Amino acid sequence: MKVYKKQSQKLSKLGSTQGNESFNKSVASKAPKSHFYSGTSSLNVRVAASVAQKNDGQCYLIKVNNNIGLSPGVHTKRLAILRDLQARKRRAISITRKEKIRRIQLRNRRVKRNAVKEMCEGTSYSCQIDLQDHQDIVEIPSAPVPPEVHCNIPNTAKVICFDLETTSLARDSHITQIAAVNGESHWTSYVIPKLPISSQASEVTGLTMRNGRMFHQGKVVESSTISTALDGFLEFLKAAGHNIYLTGHNIKTFDCHILINTLKSVGKTEELKKCVEGFVDTKAAF
Repeated sequence: MKVYKKQSQKLSKLGSTQGNESFNKSVASKAPKSHFYSGTSSLNVRVAASVAQKNDGQCYLIKVNNNIGLSPGVHTKRLAILRDLQARKRRAISITRKEKIRRIQLRNRRVKRNAVKEMCEGTSYSCQIDLQDHQDIVEIPSAPVPPEVHCNIPNTAKVICFDLETTSLARDSHITQIAAVNGESHWTSYVIPKLPISSQASEVTGLTMRNGRMFHQGKVVESSTISTALDGFLEFLKAAGHNIYLTGHNIKTFDCHILINTLKSVGKTEELKKCVEGFVDTKAAF
């Protein structure tokens, strides 16, 4: 009862814990709600079996058979040992770094998906939501229209096209390649990411990582750190002079955010401001 004593404040408010929910699932498997076992004398035995399974694992049935003088059963013993091994394997996998990263990625996807739905439907599930005062959303609100901004680009402006390849389609992904074109001159650099490259991104870009080395279409390519790649990108921009506008397709919703966030992470935002006046998204022209 020490575990439940520590969570007494939550449980007194009819709250629950992860361990408590796990035990409830075990009880529900032996006394399903679809059958009225709470009114029978077998409920105590079913709950006791759930407690034994929680404490000793699936091998509790073998101990029970031995105590009452019954054969543990060859197949029963084999299946109980197999289930316990599977449970230990799942617990061992759950604490690995790879599995923790996967849980973080799934949580980020879930948060993004819920945020999009809450924009249209409002908050439908949260802590103490029944105690909050909120207005019911009768209809889905229309998307806000951004104000029109008139930008005058001088005739002396220099347009440099750039493009980024990333580990995924999310805004928190890492850069895997930077490329820029200024007239006849061009520059490109492959970047070693700190996040794994998703299979969808590899299909589009052809970039993969194996044993710390980057491959493009199955061939090894020379790659560098993100800090070194950004230094080369900024040097390419500085060589073009001043009054520069970076141009690309659909950069307003993706590439610009990735580039700015990456520059902030390495402390090179001010260097970009010295030579770049702004961004131009060519998607608006189509």
